[in-house]
Amino acid sequence: HTLPVSGLLWACARLQLSPPAPWLNGYMAATYSALGALRGSDLANVGWAVARLGWAPAPLWWAAFMRALAARLPQLTGAEVAMCTWALSETRFRPPADAMHALLGAAAARAGELDGRGVSMCLVASARWQAVPQAG
Repeated sequence: HTLPVSGLLWACARLQLSPPAPWLNGYMAATYSALGALRGSDLANVGWAVARLGWAPAPLWWAAFMRALAARLPQLTGAEVAMCTWALSETRFRPPADAMHALLGAAAARAGELDGRGVSMCLVASARWQAVPQAG
């Protein structure tokens, strides 16, 4: 079950509890291999929590997150796409161009599902990345 992996970090962020760096480093090391098994909603929650905590994971962790995100992207809801897009931009992580355009394209394709907050999350990410969804 993947909830403990995502739920623990989400709860810390939601309660505005900033765990000490050694704990976060240990958490990130422990979750690195589990990211690919997370459901889309759990992956979105982990990304959101990382951003809310102001944490900057190692590049290898981001690479694993991006692989898991790419695999789950077709199944994500509009809100989940918005959360992931915002989380990546909030941490100042700049995905590779193809991944960035896939995220923004997924957001554009799900625009009808997004509320005002979701739209603004995607627009903020697009502005930070100085990118726009590619047509087609």
